[in-house]
Amino acid sequence: MVQLKILMTTERFPPDVFGGGEYSAYFAAKTIAQNNEVHILTSMDSGKNDNIKFNEFEIPSNMHIHRIIKPSGGMLPEYIQNHEAYYVKSFRAINSFLKTQTGIDLIHSLSMNMVTGSVQACKKQKLPVIATVNDHWATCFFRNHYWDGQVCEVCSSDGLKECIKGNAGSIVSIPYVKQSMKIRKHFLKQCDGLIAISDKVKEILRANDFSQPIKTIPILVDTNLFGYEKPRYTKKVLFIGRIAPGKGVDIALKAFAAANIGKLIIVGTGMDLNKCKKLAHELGIGGKVEFKGNIDYTKIPELIHSSDIILAPFQRVEAFGRILVEANACGRGVITTDVGGGQMLIKDSENGFIFSVKDVKGMGKAIKKILSDKELVRNLGVSGRKRVEDILNPERISRQIESFYNKILDSKS
Repeated sequence: MVQLKILMTTERFPPDVFGGGEYSAYFAAKTIAQNNEVHILTSMDSGKNDNIKFNEFEIPSNMHIHRIIKPSGGMLPEYIQNHEAYYVKSFRAINSFLKTQTGIDLIHSLSMNMVTGSVQACKKQKLPVIATVNDHWATCFFRNHYWDGQVCEVCSSDGLKECIKGNAGSIVSIPYVKQSMKIRKHFLKQCDGLIAISDKVKEILRANDFSQPIKTIPILVDTNLFGYEKPRYTKKVLFIGRIAPGKGVDIALKAFAAANIGKLIIVGTGMDLNKCKKLAHELGIGGKVEFKGNIDYTKIPELIHSSDIILAPFQRVEAFGRILVEANACGRGVITTDVGGGQMLIKDSENGFIFSVKDVKGMGKAIKKILSDKELVRNLGVSGRKRVEDILNPERISRQIESFYNKILDSKS
């Protein structure tokens, strides 16, 4: 029985995928569509992900997809095209859509670039609007809190308010940066409610004076695709993520070198790829490290199953860290750092190990210990799968989201 009619807005939607956010949007929409009528309003497919087929994604009968926002273009600088200009286009598309659809109860923005247009359209149409905050878009212009090769030492809920001062770039860009941040914060604060994907994100929002109702609801993962499998004991360590500042690829290489055991598989690409390949050779582990580049999302489970441990040494305040969930769902433990929102899932020494961002020696010892202990590999994975099933149960997440919808609707009635 259909309970609510929800319009979800997202900049991209599978098979148009840029990163983990698109999969989070898909799983959220699919879950809510089990009991409600859901409409997805998104951009036209960029055509950059032809290797991902849409028939790989189950579309419930109550989920309807509308790809109506035109791609960016024109004479404006690329950043403005992808942000301020996009806000205008998304508002026009959402507003036009709402004029043709009757009975929409609420708008739920699933990506930060859709917040401004969603809020403007909702205010015009007198509808409640909420947003899922899946990164630090509202508190840090650069979003990664990592610049000039150094970990931001003030990367905390209080420090985030100030980090823009040191990262704004040239004198020419500072006025634009400040204005852009002002726009983002203004419209996010106009939302009737916010869903934070981790307690860390909620903490950061509160510290930055967001006063509306905020509910922590973690991201979902497809536990069928990322199914549990017994360890194969391959002595392989796996890193999956962008090879860019903040993701900790260099720390992964140094920790693996310190462990001096097994093989390291690195999946992903990015601006630091050549730098990291050079580092591997400098550390004397070039023959033990395989750089696989980007792979199809559906092939990630097999890579996890073929590994004994997943290494995610985040060097920034990670909003959550999808790979932590995917690894645990597949029955593999993780080694990560103490700056990620995903710590709400990871219990140290139970389904993974947590270290400070620069503790290369500790991570190296953990890698060596895990790869030398088959029982530990198995126990970490069993505990991880159980925590995913307990905490990230789709029915439980669905109830949490629907309860928050009704709370906001009741407050507006």
